[in-house]
Amino acid sequence: MKNTFLSLPGFQKIPTLGWFAWVLLLLGCMLLFQFAGLYVLSLHFNLPFSQMQSNPKLLQQLPAEGLLLALFGGFIPIVLAGFLLWKPWSGLPLRAINTGNRPFKFKAFGLALLMSLGIIALTDVLFVAGGGKIEWQADWAAFLRFLPWALLLFPFQTLFEEWVFRGFLMRGIYRIFRSPLPALLGSSMFFALLHMGNSEVSEFGPGYMALYYSIQALVMGALVLLFDGLELAWAYHLANNWYVSLLVTLPGSSLRTPALFLTQPPEPLKMLLLGSSISLVLALSLIIAFRATQWERLWKSTESIEEEELF
Repeated sequence: MKNTFLSLPGFQKIPTLGWFAWVLLLLGCMLLFQFAGLYVLSLHFNLPFSQMQSNPKLLQQLPAEGLLLALFGGFIPIVLAGFLLWKPWSGLPLRAINTGNRPFKFKAFGLALLMSLGIIALTDVLFVAGGGKIEWQADWAAFLRFLPWALLLFPFQTLFEEWVFRGFLMRGIYRIFRSPLPALLGSSMFFALLHMGNSEVSEFGPGYMALYYSIQALVMGALVLLFDGLELAWAYHLANNWYVSLLVTLPGSSLRTPALFLTQPPEPLKMLLLGSSISLVLALSLIIAFRATQWERLWKSTESIEEEELF
């Protein structure tokens, strides 16, 4: 089976620098919208904007739905604009933004999303059975205010990140090295670096979190290469973000939410091992369930399709 995600022939018409310019444009738009969102939030709550920037703990005291909208609301226009601009910019069909030479598999995405949520929940059940601590903390009024915004915004936020790291950055690195492995490793490194500003880093330590983010990125990148599209990686990413924001949250999380449960994580090393094990088990479950087992796609140069097949 041909892997078309990295090696569509139409990519050759686009300068390599064009791919990285697209990444910088997306990230720049994200920062601009987040800056504007936080500024509006500071005006609404009559707080000095400079104080909000210098004191991240102050953000945790704001209503979760307001903070979520300020930080993630900009992903909606960015993603919609991305769909509108993709074909004029790239000259490729719209489906190529998320996959190779095939339509997006919505059924696979939905099943992978449900499967990911179920496996993550099962691991928490086993965590409690093994002596771990998860406490009920539901504030129903706060939860119901937060719920519709989380359901709306996290799909856009996670799709944006999949575009940046797996869609554009991975493809751009592939253009340079003509091999999937450097593309996978390079995009995963950038994913980890750009998440090192999260508050979990100060909570659990930069070394542990750098490894954790790298493993997460490698897993999602491998899912993209093995399935020849973003469906499994996006489902995995969205399930994780929905779960930790709506069901079981952590103290010291980047976005403190009114989730139904609060877990007391183990020491950093155990948490790294536990989180990485969950990621690997979940990824292997998705790979087996969807028969994405052509492992050579992770290191062999992908075979390009004929250009007339694409259109």
